[in-house]
Amino acid sequence: MAFEVLIAHPDGLHPHTILQYVKEKWPERDWGSLEHEQVWGDLLYGSIAPQKASWMFHKEGRWAVTEAGREAFHRYTDPLRFLDEAGRLSFKGWFAAKFPAPIATIARARYQMLVELRLIHRVGVAQLARDMFGITTPWQKALPVQQLRRFQISGVQVKTLHELLAYLRSPDSWLRTAFAAIQKFYPPATGLKIIKNPGGVNDSNYVHTSHQGISKLHKKITYSHRHLSLVSNTLYTHGIGPRLYDLVELQLGDQTWTANVFEHIEGRTPTHAETEAGVERIREMEAQQIIRVTIPDGYNDEDFLPPDCNGNAIVGRDGKWRYVDHQNFLLVDYGNYLKKVALESADDSHYGDRSVLRGNRYLYQSVPGVAVPGKRNAEKRMETLTRMMERAGVTVKDRLVLDVGCNVGMMMAQYLKQGAMWCHGWDHENVTPQTEKLLYAIGCTRFSVTGGNILQHPRPEDDLPQFLHSHLNGCAISYLAVHNWIGWVEMFGRLPWSFIVFEGHENDTDEHNQQSFDVLRKMTRFEV
Repeated sequence: MAFEVLIAHPDGLHPHTILQYVKEKWPERDWGSLEHEQVWGDLLYGSIAPQKASWMFHKEGRWAVTEAGREAFHRYTDPLRFLDEAGRLSFKGWFAAKFPAPIATIARARYQMLVELRLIHRVGVAQLARDMFGITTPWQKALPVQQLRRFQISGVQVKTLHELLAYLRSPDSWLRTAFAAIQKFYPPATGLKIIKNPGGVNDSNYVHTSHQGISKLHKKITYSHRHLSLVSNTLYTHGIGPRLYDLVELQLGDQTWTANVFEHIEGRTPTHAETEAGVERIREMEAQQIIRVTIPDGYNDEDFLPPDCNGNAIVGRDGKWRYVDHQNFLLVDYGNYLKKVALESADDSHYGDRSVLRGNRYLYQSVPGVAVPGKRNAEKRMETLTRMMERAGVTVKDRLVLDVGCNVGMMMAQYLKQGAMWCHGWDHENVTPQTEKLLYAIGCTRFSVTGGNILQHPRPEDDLPQFLHSHLNGCAISYLAVHNWIGWVEMFGRLPWSFIVFEGHENDTDEHNQQSFDVLRKMTRFEV
């Protein structure tokens, strides 16, 4: 069966892909799990005699058939005779054909060893050791900042992947199922990517299918779902991956599932040239020590070969090449990358400065996971605000938060850490691009921003993405240290907000604040 599949693919296939084709071509057979040791053993030891007979060869992890192998396949149609004739051409081939059990064991061990060695060569001993022994860096402890969301899907009892996928064929299908309750929290062109293994974020894992049953090291170094969200954001900000909108847990009856809410990309299969150019951009990110491909065969693996990278590459309607999978990567020197993003944000937005007391370089807002001092510590600021909100009996959890004067977004990050449904911020045009870049870098996804002078916009609320309009009722407004600069924005009198988190300025007096509140009372009713 495997030989028949290979003959139809003269460029060769990876062993796992061969099994996938076999399963599709002969669906009447009960194959069980393709990663089962017996299935792998049959394939691996069965390849020894044909290989020693020069009927097939291995190249960069792929198996391919020679012309002599093609002739032998058509000459010896009985599988046992095919292997027997191959065994006549070499002693090792004969031994494999006559004593399959011990040879199968040896073949599995040898194949696994080769896979592990390729992985070590690809990832590097130092990084492999850190990941294997759980040596964590400051950014790994602090990030991602954003709290995941959990959804109870009423009236749905789903225990198997097959049952779950029946609901999730495309974004349009959401509206016809119980999952419509989720879609309203995200832009319309989104889709759910369900993790095959049931369980919550901390229970299930995301392992490259073709090495799940073979590479032990690959499973150990594959990131958790939370850290994979950082990988997704990094690929997106470099124009390679789709946007990740959220990491969620779905409660379907008694079973919990983990899913990613991704931007849904409609498009076409890339050309060879488009994929070669796209993969070259990934190579450039590797050269810059930002990411590293973790598949043992690296760029020779089918997941990176043209035209479509085993279904992972697509050209969207905008003509841009996208790589839609993210579990094949590790972050390399992410601490320095994060620091660089933070300092660039400070430079470009003019919110960083130099100080003898704080160090040679400091930020206006401190950034989680970055060892650079900040003038304002967002986490400590949030601790105070949280105590005040608790006394008032309010919370940002599951609410839309509007942040006027969001700066580089670190308070939005804190609201998302508290479980905010979504955050939208306004600031100057030179600031908001840095806001986006920095929020993505610390693992935030549920946000949007508008750049410009909010006072020159008669209806700033119209800047909100359309799907957020239905969440304005009961929203929270963050108005921190901006009142003396812009006063009260007129939209406060129009929006059905629940509460405003207000912070004045250092020299404000109670009398000054009371006068300010009197102005706001002319727009809407509230209590302090």
